[in-house]
Amino acid sequence: MSNGKQFTWVADDKLTGWERAYTEVERKAAKGELIKVVSSGTSTYDVGNVLKITEVDELLPYQTRRAGEARCGWLYDHEYVVLDPTSIVREIGGITEYRLVSRMGHRGESIVFEDGTSNLTCGKPYLIVSDRHYGGEFKDEDGYSRWQYVGNKPKSYVLERTVVARTECTDHLDALAAAGRNIAELQRRVSDLEAEVVKQAESLQDAAISKQSNIKQLVAELSQSINIAKGKSRELTRGDVVKRAQADVADLRKFVRAKPPVILYGFRKVFYPYTDGKEGYVPIDRVKYVVNRDKRTVVALITGTSDTRAWAKGIAKAAPGDVFNEHIGKAIALHRALGLPVPSEYLNAPEPEGFRVDDVVTNRDGVYADVRFTSTLLHRLPGYDGVTIKGVYCGDAWRHSYSHGWVGENQIRVVDDSARYSAVGNEVSA
Repeated sequence: MSNGKQFTWVADDKLTGWERAYTEVERKAAKGELIKVVSSGTSTYDVGNVLKITEVDELLPYQTRRAGEARCGWLYDHEYVVLDPTSIVREIGGITEYRLVSRMGHRGESIVFEDGTSNLTCGKPYLIVSDRHYGGEFKDEDGYSRWQYVGNKPKSYVLERTVVARTECTDHLDALAAAGRNIAELQRRVSDLEAEVVKQAESLQDAAISKQSNIKQLVAELSQSINIAKGKSRELTRGDVVKRAQADVADLRKFVRAKPPVILYGFRKVFYPYTDGKEGYVPIDRVKYVVNRDKRTVVALITGTSDTRAWAKGIAKAAPGDVFNEHIGKAIALHRALGLPVPSEYLNAPEPEGFRVDDVVTNRDGVYADVRFTSTLLHRLPGYDGVTIKGVYCGDAWRHSYSHGWVGENQIRVVDDSARYSAVGNEVSA
């Protein structure tokens, strides 16, 4: 706090050992700006995290900013505030605040340098002992003198003290300000609860469907827990994971009344999807999937019936070393669009076993080092099985789409096994 203002302090990237004060502003962030997370709507970041905006996507009017290094760390505008830098700094761990002033210093004033030299240390405060037209003499905090010629002197700032020390009274003011923010947050939550209570004026049939779905899910979870406790459960295969992912995408009824972190017209959005025409409620939402096999991504877009613009979006992207599967990707993207936690088996699915017709493959590292190809397996060529090339055993042979030749299983690895499973869902290829 300085002169009654509340700041966020961040280590300065130019002055070593100093942190700079930033003001919090509610506006859209630009790429490269610092932001502070103020809402817990995202599972990727925690409230209070300070991050730099790395990507801006204006495709949707809500989840348009991504920060940090997380692949899926997209933020809504209400989840952050922009941090605007000020000229106020303090030493890390200190309480005395200074204003950086870019001007010529005078004898008796303190000065700090942006870059270091053989005589001066970056970020270390020096007392100006004398100043002349050809240079100046400075003393550090230990009383040692330093001399620097004007022609070699780096960028410097005069330190003008703004707050001598934080007193007990200031601490009380901080506590009162924090209490005021807590009261405002509680009032906001009460308003949200009142709005939600008003919106709960729905039919008993809707409530029964929701309860039935929750009971089925609870029974399934309890059954799985019992099987694990009895030692009867087996390790999930990739086929098991894909089958569950297809079921999630095919039966949207289990996600009825899910609440994505989206506010429209002052109310939290609730998910009522179209399914088989026998919903038992008024369906108003549809889910469309955009699959981009080149980028190894799946995007789930939730739209309304009258307005086809997407009001929620979830993104799934395969890691460089993972095998892409559009069905698992759809399930991950759907959960993220609905603001639901992604099941761990989707994020840690086992690798596919062996090779199958229509698998998409690429050459292993060190094989055909002059070219990186992606190809589709067409059929087996048993006549070339077991061939050794340059002392390397190639394994079982396959005809593939990249060329008219063949390739051995020891020369390739699977990068996309989606074709092994039947397609499910409303898909649009990108």
